Amino acid sequence: MRFDEDELNNIYKDYRAESYKFDRGVFESAYASINDLLGKSAIEVAERVKNLSTLIHDYLDIKNLKTIIDYGGDSGQFIPRELLNSKCYLYDPSSSVPMENIIKIQEAAKLPHADFIMCCHTLEHVSYPLELLNAIATLLNPNGYIYIEVPLEVPDLPALSFDHISKYVHEHINAFTTKSIAALISNANIKLTPITIQIKKIKTESFGVTNIISVICQKSL
Repeated sequence: MRFDEDELNNIYKDYRAESYKFDRGVFESAYASINDLLGKSAIEVAERVKNLSTLIHDYLDIKNLKTIIDYGGDSGQFIPRELLNSKCYLYDPSSSVPMENIIKIQEAAKLPHADFIMCCHTLEHVSYPLELLNAIATLLNPNGYIYIEVPLEVPDLPALSFDHISKYVHEHINAFTTKSIAALISNANIKLTPITIQIKKIKTESFGVTNIISVICQKSL
């Protein structure tokens, strides 16, 4: 059973704003302190930006990345600084304020096409991640790239049970392994070719050292 669109909209209404934080704090007393750090602490932001920056330099040619979209990127704080010379757009349904040199668009239908699209820590929040990936892929220019980042909350094991799932954040609907994220990409309507799929360790103030899956894939002609 999956949340429908109306249910998801209710779950994420005023997401991470003060009213949301208060309501959730009634049931999760530790949430307020986690919310203030998650995705915002200097340590985590620096670690995640460094990871993506390294992947871009290892696998891509920056001069070809002229238009960037950060899909679900809060304020755009995870866009590597070297990409800010490009035209950068942010799509996020929250009330977040975009960082300097980033244009925020709150209606996905108004997003432009792009050479590089970031989708970081978003697919675990939606009921139908394949539908979202398909929608994002339609925004890619020919030979464009998608960067996917999700938490590794399930170990890469031959056989899994629910006991293996480590739930860091309660609103996560999906838990991915490298195998399942590869399967998701292979089932996209638009052919996407994975360039690299890696597991990375990231330092955070909320949960200590955590593992993430980092993926770069390219739109195939």
